[in-house]
Amino acid sequence: MDYDTTNNGNPWSTVSNMFDFNDMKKQVEDYLKRYKNALKSIPRHPNRKESLDEAVRLMESLGFQPDTIREFRKNGGISYAMENGRRLPLSESDGIQIQKLEKQGNVVYAAIRNDTDFGRMTAYIIVSKYGEDWVLERENSKRNYLSAYVYNHDLPCCSEMGIVEIKRLPGGIFDRIV
Repeated sequence: MDYDTTNNGNPWSTVSNMFDFNDMKKQVEDYLKRYKNALKSIPRHPNRKESLDEAVRLMESLGFQPDTIREFRKNGGISYAMENGRRLPLSESDGIQIQKLEKQGNVVYAAIRNDTDFGRMTAYIIVSKYGEDWVLERENSKRNYLSAYVYNHDLPCCSEMGIVEIKRLPGGIFDRIV
């Protein structure tokens, strides 16, 4: 068997020639610096009011309708779910799931329902109960990725916390990309 003996037989030297590791290191250092600076303005263990304020900040940056944001501020929660480009009343199941999530310290600021190959889903879009997560949530929201608890109505055991991708529709409505 023949081996490539260029670069003194070191396969990693070829890889290192393909990437500018100094540039990558600088990018990581810059990101960490921005992250640490952002953390200075974020509470480590936010209370309910701080979490609601963060939800409003995200809603504004995502383009929610002003009346929706006012209603959220007034009620301290959501009153409808989004499905197929429409606003629909929350179901009893939605109320139960939202209550569970908020009892854990999260704030739900949107609910998006849709049907998938895996069953009927509702993505409860949340602000994490952990302040450290807010930096990433803010960054991700700029690219339409949001923290969510996705409840599978057909197979509840397959429900999970994670990040969902959304698409923006006219009128401050959102749909989940699956």
